[in-house]
Parts: sequence; C-alpha cells; structure tokens
Amino acid sequence: MLKVLERYSDIIRSFRIAKFEQVGTSLRLRVEVEFIDGSKLYIRETVIEGAKRKAIWSMR
Repeated sequence: MLKVLERYSDIIRSFRIAKFEQVGTSLRLRVEVEFIDGSKLYIRETVIEGAKRKAIWSMR
C-alpha cells in the first residue's frame, strides 16, 4: 500500500494508518487518506489466515 501512496503523492495531502494488527497470517488494516482537494478516502482491509481477503473503502 505504501508504494501506491508514494505513486500518487502529487494528489495526496496526508495519510494515517489508523489501525494495524497482525497475528500470524491474519491482519487488519485501516488507513485514512486526505487528498489535496480536501476529500478523504477510508480504507479497511482484512486478511484471514493469509487467504480470505476483504477490502472496504468509502470516500467523503
């Protein structure tokens, strides 16, 4: 994910990793991205036992 944020750094004002938890091959990640126009993107990603993956995003 950091590579994507770096790639689009010209339109991103800031980002914050709100949560990162990892146990074995499972993880939870929440990221808040603020763009230069003031809009915000909220990303939630969950990986269960390294296989199942669920990603949710919303823009405000």
